[in-house]
Amino acid sequence: MQIVLPVREKDAHKGSCGRILIVAGSLGMTGAALLCTWAALRTGAGIVRLVLPKSLVPFTDVQITEMITIGAPETKDGTLANTAGEIIFANLDHSDVLAIGPGLSQNKKTQTLLKLILDNNTKPTVIDADGLNPHVIPAKGLFPLILTPHYGEAARLLNTTVEKVQADRENSARKIAIKYKAVVVLKGAPTFVTDGINLSAIETGNPGMATAGMGDVLTGAIVSLLGQGLHLWDAAISGVQLHGKAGNMVYEDKDIG
Repeated sequence: MQIVLPVREKDAHKGSCGRILIVAGSLGMTGAALLCTWAALRTGAGIVRLVLPKSLVPFTDVQITEMITIGAPETKDGTLANTAGEIIFANLDHSDVLAIGPGLSQNKKTQTLLKLILDNNTKPTVIDADGLNPHVIPAKGLFPLILTPHYGEAARLLNTTVEKVQADRENSARKIAIKYKAVVVLKGAPTFVTDGINLSAIETGNPGMATAGMGDVLTGAIVSLLGQGLHLWDAAISGVQLHGKAGNMVYEDKDIG
């Protein structure tokens, strides 16, 4: 399957190459936010803003110098507070697309914030990880949407068991896509991408990628391509393939196996 890449004009500048807003991270899970941000930058995004709990900003700033970090109100547990909405919406106004969920936690106040954001959002969005909860995702098709669940998150979205998802992965992916009016990336071997009608099975990748953080990298790659102008389907398909091909290159380079 062909990878679709954004085409840049000769007079392209950072503002025309995708303005990405990532809402991610919590105490103990700054890695998820950083991996997602790194991937978005490495996939060609022009500007990447990262909103995370304010106490974590000093630690993240020294890790990635190219991003813009925005500290937001936090809970006593070091997660984004439900009062962080004003800061997030202000930055969303200056962004083309949104990625939300990696490392945010299931804290109740943070989940309340997620629902507030998604209920009032209009920007194309990629939701992953702690954002993949039925009670926070609008089922109304309010904005262009990509969901990137693993088996456990897929089960949560369908109110079923992991075993049932694994037993019928294609149909599970389609059900999620239809329920949430989204393009769904159901991660696995192979990874299934579907909009509820069309379905592609992507074989790139290898078992060495079964490690924490791979999903965060995938989210960053997909939202970057989306922000650079690719349609939902092309961003999802191309993001998955690039992610897997990069993993295969490392596998071959290190002569694993």
